[in-house]
Amino acid sequence: AGGLERLVVVKRIPRKVTQNVELMKAFLAEAHIASRLQHPNIAQVFEVGKLGGSYFFSMEYVNGETLRALVEHAKAK
Repeated sequence: AGGLERLVVVKRIPRKVTQNVELMKAFLAEAHIASRLQHPNIAQVFEVGKLGGSYFFSMEYVNGETLRALVEHAKAK
């Protein structure tokens, strides 16, 4: 509605995994803790929710290398 566009990342838990209570608690705790953090070096969380039986949170997209790529590069060195 006003031309506002934002590139985001959606982190979600598939419906088939929602029976794992400990995993669900950890996922939701991560989402809620991250949503309270405000720092230029931490991706901002925009929304936490549940859609069609799958929990998710959306957060700011940060362009750059993945942690996996950095670790692999460090191992190679």
